[in-house]
Amino acid sequence: MQKALEAEIERYSDYDDTFCYIAGYTSGGAPYGLMWEQVGIDPELPFEEKVRLYESGEYDL
Repeated sequence: MQKALEAEIERYSDYDDTFCYIAGYTSGGAPYGLMWEQVGIDPELPFEEKVRLYESGEYDL
């Protein structure tokens, strides 16, 4: 069970509600990267749907 949880956390480590790809963090800890809007994915969609679209390549750059 623990390994499954760790795998799930690792899978989503590059995503959050604002970014579809987190490239890194500033010295103050703020993330930066590619935002959902920048790839043509509606940021209002549920998180899991945004990730599904991004991973499937069903978005517009």
